[in-house]
Amino acid sequence: MRKYFSVLMLILGLTFTVNSLAVRSNAQTNIFKNKAARSSAKLLDNEKIKSLVAACVETPIAFGQTINGALTTDDCAEPELFYFDVYTFNGVQGQQIVINQNSTAIDSFLFLVDVNAEAVIATNDNANMDTVNSRIPENGFFTLPSSGQFAIIANSFDNGELGAYSITLAQNSVTCTYTLSQTSQSVAASGGTNTVTATTQAGCPTAPATSNSGFISIPGTPTSTNNVTTVTYNVAANASATARTGTLTIGGQTFTVNQAGAVAAPARKTPFDFDFDGRADIAVTRSNSNGNLFWFVRQANGGFVSTNFGIATDKLAPADYDNDGRADIAIFRDGNWFILQSSNAGFIVVQFGQTGDVPVPGDYDGDGRADVAVVRANTANNTLTWFVNRSTGGFTEFQFGIATDIPVAADYDNDGRTDIAVVRRNASNNSSSWFLNRSTGGLAIVQFGIATDTPVAADYDGDGRADVAVVRANTANNTLTWFVNRSTGGFTEFQFGIAADIPVSADYDNDGRTDIAVVRRDTANNALTWFVNGSTSGLTIVNFGISSDTPVESAYVR
Repeated sequence: MRKYFSVLMLILGLTFTVNSLAVRSNAQTNIFKNKAARSSAKLLDNEKIKSLVAACVETPIAFGQTINGALTTDDCAEPELFYFDVYTFNGVQGQQIVINQNSTAIDSFLFLVDVNAEAVIATNDNANMDTVNSRIPENGFFTLPSSGQFAIIANSFDNGELGAYSITLAQNSVTCTYTLSQTSQSVAASGGTNTVTATTQAGCPTAPATSNSGFISIPGTPTSTNNVTTVTYNVAANASATARTGTLTIGGQTFTVNQAGAVAAPARKTPFDFDFDGRADIAVTRSNSNGNLFWFVRQANGGFVSTNFGIATDKLAPADYDNDGRADIAIFRDGNWFILQSSNAGFIVVQFGQTGDVPVPGDYDGDGRADVAVVRANTANNTLTWFVNRSTGGFTEFQFGIATDIPVAADYDNDGRTDIAVVRRNASNNSSSWFLNRSTGGLAIVQFGIATDTPVAADYDGDGRADVAVVRANTANNTLTWFVNRSTGGFTEFQFGIAADIPVSADYDNDGRTDIAVVRRDTANNALTWFVNGSTSGLTIVNFGISSDTPVESAYVR
């Protein structure tokens, strides 16, 4: 009876276990040296692996095929006079296979070589202790560790043996089916990298994946873990305004990629433009003795329009909620939004938020309509949570910032969508840090300003992107200084106003650039004076309102 034994294979300087056979390397020893006791070692080094596969005649073998061969003196031979044949096949990572070498004439010995890695990955002397046949693996199936070409070396245990044998290559007969995690994916015109997974039965190989479209590529080789193949694919940017569709074939299943067309820069809207002339309108709110809130909007001819809407304790929330290009009068009160739509003079109420929330309306979904939105500070866990009621449908909750952060939502990347953003004041080092969660550009952190500055983000350079900006009051010399970190590049410092002035920056001259502007309260004369430094029109001074009025353009200055 044949006894169990250990076979040491020396390869590539590594020690590992293959089918319960200890394998270690020794690049200095000869291949298959020692033909004595069955506890002896067969030796194979890196260079010999390459020579065996490359220098000898290779016979292709297919799955399910049996080839009758023979070790003869015409075969490839190692200098110490043993003979072998080489059979090659292609396999994929995860594929389960069986190799049998049967013979009544020789004591069979099998090697399985990963040609790409130039490494022996399995070996077997006898399928069981009662036979001279060999099998990889001894029981069950062997799982291929990678995809590519593999070589079977049919050999004898004892050197110099000659005789007939048969070699059979088989694979797990399980019918493999693959289920995709999703059948389609929508991708922005800018393109990007995404993944999709395919799940199959135990014993099945990694799902093969190919692209059927020129703008979609699959980098590298898909990987498989626990019967789940992960396919990474890249989608190129779409420069055309026309949307396009492409497909991948993954494990025989079709995966569809729908890519949007390039979109022209969004149409510019002017905040606080109540009459749709492209210019921000000077406007104030005033509460009377009964607690009613009146809105006064100055017209281009010097007149004004008065509207009774809200109560004294309401928070101002003007924005274009109906996409008609005009700012709508709106207020936020204890979780309720009251909006007077300029498109039809209709009055709507939206219940969204709760008492203590801060209104931050903006077009977060890029459909041209301002979305009802609030931020909520939680001092217990020191978080700031954003709640957006999208006009396109759906509700978004997003934690971004800490409880003491200042919300500064604006479109910082010119994609037509308002970006969630905060300013964090750090008194210990007298600095201000801006955290911008850009809907297209991703997270950006900008340190700009000191701890006592007031944020006044807006598009001061007319490139469609809101610029990080602050105003700084200096009570010692009674000045107000504006600092603008322009997105087009460069830094601007501009002294305009006195320390007690209220910043009311907006585009008052319809040139696409936000103008530096302030409001000054004159309690002695019960007046409100507006100083507008128009980027095109120059300096304008307008008396509008009384000293106790609230400038509408200061609604989001915090």
